[in-house]
Amino acid sequence: MDYPFSNWDNYYNALTEHLSSEYYIDKYPNYYKEQCKYGNNINVQIIAKFIENKHDPQDGLNGLIKSLLIGHKLAIVIKDILPTIIKMFIENGAKINLYMLFEPFYINENYIEDELETYELRGMLVDILVQYDEMKKSIDSYIDWKSIENNYWVNMPNYKTYDYNTLRYMTIKYHSFYLKNIVSI
Repeated sequence: MDYPFSNWDNYYNALTEHLSSEYYIDKYPNYYKEQCKYGNNINVQIIAKFIENKHDPQDGLNGLIKSLLIGHKLAIVIKDILPTIIKMFIENGAKINLYMLFEPFYINENYIEDELETYELRGMLVDILVQYDEMKKSIDSYIDWKSIENNYWVNMPNYKTYDYNTLRYMTIKYHSFYLKNIVSI
């Protein structure tokens, strides 16, 4: 279903397509027209209307994170509006599911490179979320960040010798300004 969207699923299908392919124009021509007219602020307007119409903000936030992870390569196009969108969800009672943020999107370790490509986005989300005290405390206590090196897997010729989880946490730390400042032991 194209714009105007009737529920979170319809909207996030379009957003995911937008973040995954430039060909979303064919599938969602009305959404594309609205984006041309309002830029990325159309996404803020859509989310605000859903929240105003009593759509569950928790479902909305979870859908946003999932769409961003799937469309991580192009998620940079909405980077500027993410703090506003996340603030809207949090102010309306949604909580960030740290499992979604920190746990593997690609469960099979054979897809480690695909997994690690999502970590620039995850680092960006960490930097937005630490603005909220409750989230900052949860992120700080998620693992012992001091024990994690700040290193990018592409710069490590022997990256496959590292434990899967350690490698993931090293990569997210590398991409988060906040986590980089937690000095490794």
